[in-house]
Amino acid sequence: YDHFWSHGPHNLNDVFALIHPQDRERHRTQWNRSIREKLPFESVHRLVLPDGIHWVRAKAEFIVGADGRQVRAFGVTHDITEERRVQAALKISERQRQFALDAARLGTWHYLSATGNVTMDRRARLLWDLDESEIPLSELLERVHPDDRAARDRVIGRAIQTQGSYETEYRIVLPDGTVRWIGGR
Repeated sequence: YDHFWSHGPHNLNDVFALIHPQDRERHRTQWNRSIREKLPFESVHRLVLPDGIHWVRAKAEFIVGADGRQVRAFGVTHDITEERRVQAALKISERQRQFALDAARLGTWHYLSATGNVTMDRRARLLWDLDESEIPLSELLERVHPDDRAARDRVIGRAIQTQGSYETEYRIVLPDGTVRWIGGR
């Protein structure tokens, strides 16, 4: 990869020939549009190199002469193959995590004390009968059954004091009056 670029200027056709056939036309169209409209160029595409296929992010700027015509282009090409591999692995991992949560009928949440809001995933919103993914903690706590609030608050308060975890069960009252048991960790 570096071997190719390190040998000085290249004919544009030589460079385009390295672009994966499925990406080549899109790349050429973007390149020509950038030249025509005198805009910076940016593209994410694959290169077919002797050691395999590499994903790259390419950026270029054009120097325009006094007559308004492009005289030179300069740019950078950054290999993002590993970044793309990690992104793909994360997507697979997230799908597997969500599958496990759905199978167990578990919802997840995140409380941020700086905003006072709780952010919930789809399953948690279903359990609590909520439309919005983010809700003020105060509104959420209003749904805790009045008879269970003190015990729930003690368990969570102890976990906060000790910076530990907690596990508790309590009832919530949904807007339609339905009472639902929630196990919280």
